[in-house]
Amino acid sequence: MKKVLVVEDSKFFRNILKNELEDLNLKTTLASSIKEAEYYLNKEHYDFITMDVNLPDGDGLDFCKKLKQSSKFYKSQIIIISSEDSDYLKKASFDAGAFSFFHKDYIEGNLKKFLKTTISMAQIITGSANPVVIVEDSEFQSRYITSLFDLANISVISFKDTTSASDFFSNENAIDLIIVDYYLQDNTCESLIQLIRKNKFYDKVPIIVTTVMDEKEKKYDLFLLGVNDFVEKPFDPSEFFLRIRSHLRIKSLMDMLDAKNKLLSIKAITDELTGLFNRRFFWETLTSEDNRAKRANQAYSILLFDIDNFKDINDTYGHINGDKVLVTLSDTLKKHIRKFDTLARFGGEEFIMLLPDTPKNKAEVVAAKVLEVTRNIKYDFTDKMVTVSIGIADSAECKAFEEVIQKADERLYKAKQNGKNRYEIE
Repeated sequence: MKKVLVVEDSKFFRNILKNELEDLNLKTTLASSIKEAEYYLNKEHYDFITMDVNLPDGDGLDFCKKLKQSSKFYKSQIIIISSEDSDYLKKASFDAGAFSFFHKDYIEGNLKKFLKTTISMAQIITGSANPVVIVEDSEFQSRYITSLFDLANISVISFKDTTSASDFFSNENAIDLIIVDYYLQDNTCESLIQLIRKNKFYDKVPIIVTTVMDEKEKKYDLFLLGVNDFVEKPFDPSEFFLRIRSHLRIKSLMDMLDAKNKLLSIKAITDELTGLFNRRFFWETLTSEDNRAKRANQAYSILLFDIDNFKDINDTYGHINGDKVLVTLSDTLKKHIRKFDTLARFGGEEFIMLLPDTPKNKAEVVAAKVLEVTRNIKYDFTDKMVTVSIGIADSAECKAFEEVIQKADERLYKAKQNGKNRYEIE
């Protein structure tokens, strides 16, 4: 549950804010002064802070800037609340690092809607498997942008100058997005963008330039250099998330297209007999999924299964028919798995399946389906039923993906010991 700290000296508005926030299932703490707010902030982290401008012991904007400059508190998103509604105050709020600005007369219904939309947009930014790079000479601005990505659970690599950033981009580092300030202390961003685009490794990575300028000719020149988009400071977080989501989604689709094209040309990742993915490709996929699942705080499951009495099939009916069992089972199972699951031949008569975003209680349903489908396959060389035994494990019960496979293997052995043609989940 996300937490919100309300800093407001008016009891009336504190209650309005409390009702708005608790409707969103946000855990709300109330403070009537800066001193009281500091007390709560030193006790625990708050995802959001609503801050009145005029507080009895200080200025809310000054306190906002202080928090956003702090390495301890900068990740909290601050919403300025005021009874004034001037453009000057709005600009001063964003200059202080505020996430948003609300007039007190506009709070009821609208603050709730804003937060619900913003949280939803942050949560649906799922296209980033790699970090985002920020090149920004202002530590204050860098922390502000980082805090927005933190809200979306996206990791960030930061640089303050073109020199250190150039060293990074001279090598091949897996990233999904680049955000660079136009005006940097040691240069403009133009030379850095040229360097990035010269490295073919980054040719599909979107670049967004943040700027206070609105010069069409400069923007046109940057587009020609390879910039994909511009965000003018101060920027609206909702618009920011929409732009980020769009660019990350395009990058993800391009990566998927590249991956599929490579799959067509690289036979090394498929098993020659069954046409399933091979062990090597499965390990690479599992490594990637393990990293993604940890960032998203999601569990994945592994199904490890083995054809029962396969040696007897080979000895009785011959290896040609044994191969026929392997091929027929593989072809049948491929028709029954989800598009985002990965099925591979793990070796001999052993198969393995990766189920992303699937805890083992849901993987149990898949295992039952595998058993049913396998039992119903008919072979032209025998009337006997061919079965499999399955071991199930998920990442929630293990620290590393190697342990997930080990647990699945132990449970596969247990299924064999307990009579075969079954699965074990514990």
